[in-house]
Amino acid sequence: MRRGTLLTLLPAVLVVGLVIGPASPVWAGPIGTSLQAYYDFEVLDQSGGSNPAGFPQEAGSDTHEGRYADMSGNGNDAYAAPVGGSHFLPQSSSGRFGNAFYSLDGGSVGSMAVAAHSSGLNVDPGESFTISVWEKVGFRTTDPSTWKPGQGRNPIWSKVDDRTVVGDNGLSLQYSVSRIRYNYNESAYCQGNYVQANHNNWDNGQWAHIVTVGTYNPGTDDVTLKTFINGQHFAGLDVTVEDEMISNNGYFSLGSIWRTDGGTPGWPHQRFISWNTTEGYIDDFARFDDLAFTDGEAMATYNLAQHPDLDYDIAEVVPLLDLHRDGSGSVTVAGRTWYYSDALIGTASSAGEVVDLGGGNYELHMDLQRGTGLTTIGGQIIAEPGTLALAALGLAGLGGYVRRRRKA
Repeated sequence: MRRGTLLTLLPAVLVVGLVIGPASPVWAGPIGTSLQAYYDFEVLDQSGGSNPAGFPQEAGSDTHEGRYADMSGNGNDAYAAPVGGSHFLPQSSSGRFGNAFYSLDGGSVGSMAVAAHSSGLNVDPGESFTISVWEKVGFRTTDPSTWKPGQGRNPIWSKVDDRTVVGDNGLSLQYSVSRIRYNYNESAYCQGNYVQANHNNWDNGQWAHIVTVGTYNPGTDDVTLKTFINGQHFAGLDVTVEDEMISNNGYFSLGSIWRTDGGTPGWPHQRFISWNTTEGYIDDFARFDDLAFTDGEAMATYNLAQHPDLDYDIAEVVPLLDLHRDGSGSVTVAGRTWYYSDALIGTASSAGEVVDLGGGNYELHMDLQRGTGLTTIGGQIIAEPGTLALAALGLAGLGGYVRRRRKA
């Protein structure tokens, strides 16, 4: 079940709250408008029958094929299916926030979801980008000595150019039983160059949050990747790569590397489920173009989700991040009104930290040097009854909808 909450952007303390049924978000602000693609995986649309040619297909059937709508409104829909003889629905109700993309061991092949290349889904040369995703896997064993080259680098997301392109430009975030890594360039499998670090199996049977921030370096052809895992900077994955690694004509895929080969789509390799895993989940995937999250924004995305009283998905986090960037006003998310503040009263040890003030009030500390962030003090919690309700004054600040999902 999903709840819809009207998001309001107001210049003063006036608060408008309206509760309606599920609706697509209306994105505003510098972060919201930079959103290229957003998959919440709530609905696997199977009304169209078989997936279009050039996208993943279920062998001998179309029973388990379907489309995940791009909730950013940009039309970058992802088509999903089990592949290689597997037959199962690539969706699970056991997501981080409701439903999730799902891949099951089906003879070491699993499933994938693929969005076609378009100018609207590309990171152009000279641009930064940010990717936020939740993932969970089940390992057959957590013994790192069982890892074998070529058997167990499982892609979470990938964007890899046609196999015939000189240099084989591409970038892929992958994991194995003991490591997490970025693979890039120089190989038909997008594995010629890489940077990797041990991950201590933090995603074994539990949800992990990964933010990749690619910051363009002016005057160069490079972007520097910075990774945040479960709200912490993972320095072992810091690396600078050519911007063409992500700025290419390849399809964007979740759960596999899905490439064209001489212009013909459909060349999967290294699926999300490999020999060392039994199942995998992906949820709440968001990709932002020409925008690099700050450290505080990357960490806040995790902390706002993990707080038991908040449990915000990315659609609920983005309006808060935009409010802080705007530097004034208020925003209502999931019935709770947040206000920009440069006079926070709580104490935080890191940017992006949620501070519990008691009495149902919270602060989100975003910039420790300037002492700025968001607070719920002075606001009000607007009830969410089952029928339409309008609370308070001033419709002038109407902003858009934020959909609310229940955590499994």
